[in-house]
Amino acid sequence: MKLPMTYVLTHDSIGVGEDGPTHEPIEQLAMLRATPNVNVFRPADATETAAGWYLAVTSSQTPTALVLTRRNLPQLPGSSKRDALKGAYVISDSEKATPDGILIATGSEVSLAIEAQTRLRAEGLDVRARVAVEAAKDFGWGSYVGLDGATLTMKSFGASAPADIKN
Repeated sequence: MKLPMTYVLTHDSIGVGEDGPTHEPIEQLAMLRATPNVNVFRPADATETAAGWYLAVTSSQTPTALVLTRRNLPQLPGSSKRDALKGAYVISDSEKATPDGILIATGSEVSLAIEAQTRLRAEGLDVRARVAVEAAKDFGWGSYVGLDGATLTMKSFGASAPADIKN
């Protein structure tokens, strides 16, 4: 209908799962991304959230889905409103001219990917593939990770528990 609607979805992750599997959107992101003429915006921090709101309020014909988390996320060095409006960008670059691997993440998993990058650098490990990390179904990530890549995604709905419960 080319209406500039704004949809705000919360509970984007399994990170806050006290309400059970009804609040774990492992299928919703794939559905939204597959819908034509819908901007799907899953911000990693406050800077990217502001960019998502800007996109939503300035859109004249396109619905926007802001997929937000309830979790407290860190403000990420390198995040950028301008770059977030591109849809994807490098938030933490390789120290090498040609990286050994690429970590791909969206939303609340971006800080986890940056933490993984930091640990891999500290241990001197070489990652020779692309890895996509998202608390959703792996639908669509294959074209980004390639034949040698992997996805760390949800395979099923999770269990209900407070966020600090590990088992």
